[in-house]
Amino acid sequence: MTPKPGLRAAALSSILGALTMLGAQPAHAAAAPVATSPVRYAALIHPPRVIRLRFSEAIVKKSSTVTLTDLSGQPVRVKTIKGHDDSSLEVAIATKLGAGVYMVHWTCVSAVDGSKTTGSYQFTVQ
Repeated sequence: MTPKPGLRAAALSSILGALTMLGAQPAHAAAAPVATSPVRYAALIHPPRVIRLRFSEAIVKKSSTVTLTDLSGQPVRVKTIKGHDDSSLEVAIATKLGAGVYMVHWTCVSAVDGSKTTGSYQFTVQ
């Protein structure tokens, strides 16, 4: 006994729908740094004048920040400067850094899906 064409099509459609639902996962990739300057854990002889972060996708610059602190958590004054493109942030360091360990803290909001991510990394001036 062969199933009627309408039943066969309905069964096939149900099976394909179920397989699609099981295999189709929404893509939620948050913006993440793909390049930084100075690089993570860098040991620098000369203190940097600018901190640059390039992210994996476009970001909302007005909602994204870069801050700098020394190892004790004291803020170091920085000034936001215009980045090269819509996926990067840059800040100018307003004071000359002395020897020590510094932490770069960043927050970014993806222009693609609005997700917010944060992170930090350190570098050393010798």
